[in-house]
Amino acid sequence: MSAAVSISHICKLNTTLFPTIFESLTCANFSSALLEGVPRIQQAFITMLNIALTQPYAKLDETLQNDEQFHIGLSKLLDSKSIVLRQSCLELLTALQDESHLAGRGDRVRLLQKHR
Repeated sequence: MSAAVSISHICKLNTTLFPTIFESLTCANFSSALLEGVPRIQQAFITMLNIALTQPYAKLDETLQNDEQFHIGLSKLLDSKSIVLRQSCLELLTALQDESHLAGRGDRVRLLQKHR
């Protein structure tokens, strides 16, 4: 658990490291953490994704768009007991929706709505 939090702090300090971290951990592990992780790990991973979406990283957008498990996990976290976790999820959903509209895609938003 402390490793995920530490990695999240590293991403905050040096946002350019996120692509390397994301590719090392893989999208499947991010999705798994959102679906099955403890709240502190979920929060750490969502924080990393929120930070990453402020940087240009096209592969992240494409990878998340195509990962249905990620969307399911994120949708389920909207019902979390933790208000901080729900807030972070809403921020991430807003960032994803903004990215989707900027790129002319509404498919990610529709996929999330399908799982709600």
